Amino acid sequence: MTMKKIILFASVLLFITGVYAQTTLTYAKNGLQPGISILSHEFEYTAPGNDGANQIWDFSKIKIKSDNQNSTNSTPKAMLEGVSNYNVVLSEKDKEYYFNASSNMLELKGYTAPDFSVIYSDPLIKMKYPFAYGDNFKDAFAGSASWKVVSTLTFQGEYSVTADAFGTLIMPDRTYKNVLRVKITSENLEISPCSSTIVKQTNYMYYVDGCHYAIVSLNHIFSQQTNKDAVITETAYYNTQPSSTPINTIATSIEQQNADFAINSYPNPFYDKVNYSYFLRKDMKVTIEFFDMSGKLNQFVLNNQTQVTGIHSGEIDAAALSLVPGVYYIRFTFDDKVIVHKVVKI
Repeated sequence: MTMKKIILFASVLLFITGVYAQTTLTYAKNGLQPGISILSHEFEYTAPGNDGANQIWDFSKIKIKSDNQNSTNSTPKAMLEGVSNYNVVLSEKDKEYYFNASSNMLELKGYTAPDFSVIYSDPLIKMKYPFAYGDNFKDAFAGSASWKVVSTLTFQGEYSVTADAFGTLIMPDRTYKNVLRVKITSENLEISPCSSTIVKQTNYMYYVDGCHYAIVSLNHIFSQQTNKDAVITETAYYNTQPSSTPINTIATSIEQQNADFAINSYPNPFYDKVNYSYFLRKDMKVTIEFFDMSGKLNQFVLNNQTQVTGIHSGEIDAAALSLVPGVYYIRFTFDDKVIVHKVVKI
């Protein structure tokens, strides 16, 4: 085989491998289904990154603000009058969302909050299955909202969904590969007896194979009521979902995952700094040590310090330690469990 043919064959093989590695959303693997528990961490909104193929989204420096426990079931806390033909209810903070979920689509029928309820006269199609990179669809929707002490308003708009990117997602506690990003835009007009409001929303949802909820969601909402200033609201959530995330979607090795903690270090090889992060699922005593290849201790980063549940991160500065190119080791001790990361300075 000539060198030209070998290069051509290798290029085709690489292309085929990349295509088959991409995540495709299906109802069985990614759809909302009864009995799912979701642990999401709210963090400060960050830029969504680029679209296209083989992207790398680095969210390793996110700052966690709070935790939320969400869940799905088939029976709501209270019936919503005017809504029928739903089979999944998502409980999220103080709201309940009523969905009709099937093998080919996810349809939102309405939702409730303590002081108001929303009913879609023309239900909103949230997702179609299967859904892969490059796929897109649009859907028109309409409905009404009622408050306990305020008259009803009506709304109508259009919803657009595009799988605009795929790649690798770097989070503080782990790195996900084969991530599919879904961009959602919507624009609707809300009309009440005394005013009207334009609402424009852009969401970025990052999915991995086998998870029934987006790993990361970024939400930007622009709203402007008649004769009033525009209001912009931005929120972001990280769903760790440790029990259901398939190990083949996590770029770190299996020895770095544990029932009580998860670790990530990057970049590797590194030039000026190596970052590390870990997620604790309970309060633990943590020790972090940095060694050279001979076993000499270069830095005692953390010494038997009790740390609380959540995400923790830090960095090791090569210049500060006068590191020369070579192999180094970061040793993490969580209570009595020891994990060693090999890193390379270039």
